[in-house]
Amino acid sequence: MVVFLVVGLLALLGIVALVALFAVFAILRRPSEEPGGRGAPAARARAGSSTSPSASAFLPPIPPFPSPAHRLAPGTYMFGQLWRWDGTKWSAEIGDDCEPVMAIFDTPMLGTCAVTWDSVHRRTSPGGAWTREYRSPNGRPRLSSGWGHPVHGLFACGGSSTLLHSKGDGVWTRLPVPEAFRTVISAIWGDEEGLFLGSADGRVARTLWSSRGEWQITQTPARDFVFDGVSTPQGHYAIAQSGEVLFLPRAVGATAPEWVVETKLRCPAKGLWADPSGRVWVSGHCAVLRSDRPGQWVSEALEGGAYALASNGVQLFSGGERSVLGRRDAAGVWTLGPPGRSGEIVSLWAGPGGELLVGTEFMIDVEAGGRGRQAEVIASRTVA
Repeated sequence: MVVFLVVGLLALLGIVALVALFAVFAILRRPSEEPGGRGAPAARARAGSSTSPSASAFLPPIPPFPSPAHRLAPGTYMFGQLWRWDGTKWSAEIGDDCEPVMAIFDTPMLGTCAVTWDSVHRRTSPGGAWTREYRSPNGRPRLSSGWGHPVHGLFACGGSSTLLHSKGDGVWTRLPVPEAFRTVISAIWGDEEGLFLGSADGRVARTLWSSRGEWQITQTPARDFVFDGVSTPQGHYAIAQSGEVLFLPRAVGATAPEWVVETKLRCPAKGLWADPSGRVWVSGHCAVLRSDRPGQWVSEALEGGAYALASNGVQLFSGGERSVLGRRDAAGVWTLGPPGRSGEIVSLWAGPGGELLVGTEFMIDVEAGGRGRQAEVIASRTVA
């Protein structure tokens, strides 16, 4: 009898010990609510997943480029493609002989334009067919930028002091530029007051619509390749290849303002965007910066930086190496999609209804027999 009591007591103690062991194990597995506790690494991983290429994609990757290798002699070639996302699928908009797509812009009542190294393409309605309205003779001069105004028309620019203009009727003519501005015109933008031109030597020329062709030319502190520019209610911004972010305040009183360097990236500046309120984003492959007011810049957590920026007024999009697209939500959190297979993204345009236009560039090495493989891009935003 005593033996059975001892055995029963030992069994009961074993059960109690086992239950206690499970309870302790459960407590150890439960995340701590304190900062730096066991739950902190998991929380950081979830927060970081929004900018990780492995995060769930908001768009499928851009497909492989339509390769023209089958009709080319052996050698190395630069190509590009204009891709359109219509909300359900990607489509290549400009055949298989498209050169790098340097700029995409939309102008109310005048349609959407895509500027490639040697051409200007335009469509008159969302999802409509693209028409090549201009082509550089023998591929020269190369074009690099474009901008449009619903009243003053469409503009494109490039090497050999090229400034093109169209009224939106499909005809493009070359406009004269000042003799002192005979250089590569690398950027063009404007506003309700006038038009700006940026050059490869760091100068900026400006003409007011009311001045009937009179130009003012200034040397910026960058003295380097001006990639892009944008005008805001507070003033005008331009970015330079050497990374400088330039600012020209709007004139107040009789004193003419000068360009100043507001901040500088540690890499070439390539992307620039401003919303109607005047907030500005600039980017390069090393960083993305945002300014809510002139003179104040903060870094945004976008892994890998970006080469192009665009917004539809609700979301801000980015594009960069390996055809990777990014999207910034209203809370300021960036999400990256998976790599695509159509080269480097160098231009973007985001429209209503979820439409996205993406301009890429890529280099292909064509081997004997018409076989081609995509190679690393060694030239970007080159117009000379």
